[in-house]
Amino acid sequence: MKSNFLILKGSHRTIFLINKIRKYYPEAKIILIDKNKSCPARKYSNFFLNFDAEDFKKIKRKILKFDIFVCLTRSSGQTGLIASKINNFIGFGNANTKIISKFFSGYQLTNFCKKNNLSYIKTSFINNNFNIVSPIVIKADIEKIGKKNVFYVKSKVMFTKYFKVTKKLSSNNKVLAQDYIDGSDITLLGYVDNNGKFFLRRAYKEINNFKNSGAIEHKGFAAFKFSKNNKRYKEIKKIINKILTESNLRLVPINFNFRLSKNNKSYLNELNLFFGGENLIENDFDFISDYLKFLKFKDKLIWVILNFI
Repeated sequence: MKSNFLILKGSHRTIFLINKIRKYYPEAKIILIDKNKSCPARKYSNFFLNFDAEDFKKIKRKILKFDIFVCLTRSSGQTGLIASKINNFIGFGNANTKIISKFFSGYQLTNFCKKNNLSYIKTSFINNNFNIVSPIVIKADIEKIGKKNVFYVKSKVMFTKYFKVTKKLSSNNKVLAQDYIDGSDITLLGYVDNNGKFFLRRAYKEINNFKNSGAIEHKGFAAFKFSKNNKRYKEIKKIINKILTESNLRLVPINFNFRLSKNNKSYLNELNLFFGGENLIENDFDFISDYLKFLKFKDKLIWVILNFI
């Protein structure tokens, strides 16, 4: 069986991921890709490839000599798309990367929900001449840094101040305006099996609020039990199932973030593939071990089936 792991990007958070892989796959070799020669996780890898971890064409050429089981990343954003493409290339799943590419843009994710008859927040691209007629939320279309690119804007003065900041925090330099939805946010962490079923392993309420200045303030997470008895369960399950059906994501960790409005509607804010997202994975819930144990069981089961056919 293949056992080597390809890891994209070597931040401090990647060290935690590598250590967990070594615990559950002690025979595995770690191939790490990062353009930073001094990245913190380099010394924890067996092989280090020094180039851009989002250069898919180069990655395909460079990894041919390695017997790779799966590609993972601890980074959020479009690195998850590259990891999905690599997994398709090495035969780990057959995800629809054209659909997945839409999930990293706030605008395209909203359009996906709209086209599939799912609850969505009214969203539009704006420029610096946008006319403020009522309070709105502005945010980066493709964020560089989570939780720092969202602002609640109530005046032209605030808009002028935050538009420039938001544009700099957007990977594609595009800024979105969204209707403000009064409510709270939750994050659901889990993974997908071979049949596209999502296994929820942890649910968190996010402790967020907007300061008087308009900037968002994030104070962490509070765990709670999200069960079938929750009045929002059916709506959220419908959204998750549609995402997984259209993307054909299989055997990957994923987390979903929803805005729960006070009028009982649930809106998909964002999703992160693999282990992108918050530090709660290291600090509060070892979701990586949970996933690797699941993956190891599936890997052994597939091996047994193939050897007894």
